[in-house]
Amino acid sequence: MKNRKKLIAIRSDDDFDKLNFLSSFYSNSKAIELSLDAGANLSKLFSKAIRNLQEISYLKLRGDFVDKQLEALSRELSDLKCVHFDLSTKTIEIKHNAFAMMISSLANLEMLKFSCNGYISIELKFGKALPSMQHLKSVIFDDVKISEHDFSLLFDAKGKDLEYLCIYYSRELINASLVLQEIFIKCKKLKELHFRVQHSTIENLKLVNIPTLNYVYFGVSKLTLNAASEKFTNVENLVLYLNHSTDYDFAQILSRFPTLKSVIFLFVGNLSVLTLKAVSNLKYLRKIEFLRSGHEDFVNLVKGFVAAAHTCVNFFVDEPKSNAEFNDLLDIFERLAKQRNANIKVGLRGDRWIVSKNLPPNLKLIDVLKTSSVFDLFKY
Repeated sequence: MKNRKKLIAIRSDDDFDKLNFLSSFYSNSKAIELSLDAGANLSKLFSKAIRNLQEISYLKLRGDFVDKQLEALSRELSDLKCVHFDLSTKTIEIKHNAFAMMISSLANLEMLKFSCNGYISIELKFGKALPSMQHLKSVIFDDVKISEHDFSLLFDAKGKDLEYLCIYYSRELINASLVLQEIFIKCKKLKELHFRVQHSTIENLKLVNIPTLNYVYFGVSKLTLNAASEKFTNVENLVLYLNHSTDYDFAQILSRFPTLKSVIFLFVGNLSVLTLKAVSNLKYLRKIEFLRSGHEDFVNLVKGFVAAAHTCVNFFVDEPKSNAEFNDLLDIFERLAKQRNANIKVGLRGDRWIVSKNLPPNLKLIDVLKTSSVFDLFKY
């Protein structure tokens, strides 16, 4: 069996003999991470190390790379399928058309990702590059400020082809409502949509059904829907992180997703009777997860959800504040297990809790650590 390494990390100041050995030993690796400085000798890097790799389909590029290095990479790695530009450590400015020039030469590109720390604003000048990106299916903007114009160019040219779209920005995005509305109008083949612009307000959004859509993440300060919003026929997974949306807003959103099997609430401060009624109408719901953030009577909220979610058998609950609260929550799920002829799984975030009594055989507690990836919901 050949040696395999998922990703080879290469720094421009690494020892070339060491890189030559590693790339020879893991010659069937398809992914590399390049950390470059402005003076890196790419010709030597390729001749001494990267040439040993048989097929490179994924590139993560970070460091203080410059325009001419992007040009060289596009020549040497023309078969790339996935490119991730990590701009979090950049100090040298890239010409506005440099990214587009590189991307336009990658005819097989399927996934494009830009990530940063929220402080860098880039103009991608997508116009010239987009026509050549015939296979592009996935686009991720991770805390990079993109202009409204670039968004429009992207959606106009590639919206009909995109299957995965992720937009995360840790600061306020001006015209966030317009950007999200364009997505629902122009991206007609989406399977997954992650839209997390936490400090922005989305008002009067008209949801337009996308038949292929299965997963939706809304993470904004407040989201309100237009009354003419359509229902989604195939969305099974919904994540809501809406700090200032009202109980009515939540209920209206849930009513547009009747086929949900899983719903996750990352803020529950404003959830009440209307949301619970909307949950009770979800006939296919199998899983509910929620944080306690913002709610004073968390135990009663959980009790309400358990009663409303008639078909739900998987629950993930945020960390109890005390042993007393843990026991109260346990009582709720114990009663549920006795009432239903189904296996009930309950995950509790936080420390390991001691169960001092015998539980029904159809009730299973799942230990979940504080660092559980269940709450690492912004996946790429």
